[in-house]
Amino acid sequence: MKITKITDKYSFYKEGEGYILNLGTIRKGEDTKVELLFEGFEGLNLKGGCSCVTKTKTDLEEGKVKYTLKYTLCERDIIKTLTCTKNNINIKIIGKCR
Repeated sequence: MKITKITDKYSFYKEGEGYILNLGTIRKGEDTKVELLFEGFEGLNLKGGCSCVTKTKTDLEEGKVKYTLKYTLCERDIIKTLTCTKNNINIKIIGKCR
């Protein structure tokens, strides 16, 4: 099982058993779209977050799924956790809004 950030923007790294997606300091109206590639996760879905984080799933070839994540509400700092339903791996999204 492997998770890779496709988008050049922002920082994504493993921390303990989960992952951190660090948006850094973002400004209102900034494009916060991030694409993640999940490999080896059969039947994967991401749950959690809030209405301020959109999640779009694209099934690719066998065992590969791309998720496009976007933070849409830059009115306060963000700390949101998404969970992979197949194995309970957490992806924490953090950032500061200015």
